[in-house]
Amino acid sequence: MFSLILGIALLYSQIFEQPFRDYVIFIGTGLLVWTLISGLLTDGSQAVTEVERYLRATRIPTTVLAARNAYRSSLILIHNALPILVLILWIRHGLPLTSLLAIPGVMIILVFGFGATMVLAPLSARFRDLPQLIASVMQLMFFITPLFWRPSQLATDHPVVQFNPLHHLVEIVRQPLEGHLPTSTNYLVAIGVAVAALLLGAATIQLSRKKMFFWL
Repeated sequence: MFSLILGIALLYSQIFEQPFRDYVIFIGTGLLVWTLISGLLTDGSQAVTEVERYLRATRIPTTVLAARNAYRSSLILIHNALPILVLILWIRHGLPLTSLLAIPGVMIILVFGFGATMVLAPLSARFRDLPQLIASVMQLMFFITPLFWRPSQLATDHPVVQFNPLHHLVEIVRQPLEGHLPTSTNYLVAIGVAVAALLLGAATIQLSRKKMFFWL
């Protein structure tokens, strides 16, 4: 992770003519959050099918599988966060006071991932090509989400920035680690998609509960 961030920052800071010290933190924090979101969605879509043989013998609630996925993703986040924190301490000689706000931001993302897993996991058991579709969509979103380029490089009302929920999820963690406060729009959209994911997840589980065994 550390070498990847430095390599990307050295190249793209010259392409976009950005100060290296600020840009490397921008890249590092963005990739940290993106790895969490991407892992929650791609792994979450396979939460049922990867334990298919156990589900044929034992009934395991989808909520347990979703919590397992969120727990695993949080452990990966902690592992990946270490080089990012070292990088910030090395460049800034300390963590910004706003960095504590990254914790509730991470919790919102985990809630979103928990709900998204409850939606995607049962559907992936029925439609086995769905995980590949999710992976392809996430690859596309990787390039159109402001990870390597700053949102300010586009118009503030540009659809890629304004209507991209993944952008707002990234910002509620990245901005505090950079020493800034996320906007109210960032929080409203992030909380909104997290609540929507939970509601859709509850509905999906209710509709698929009696059919799950036949899909396996």
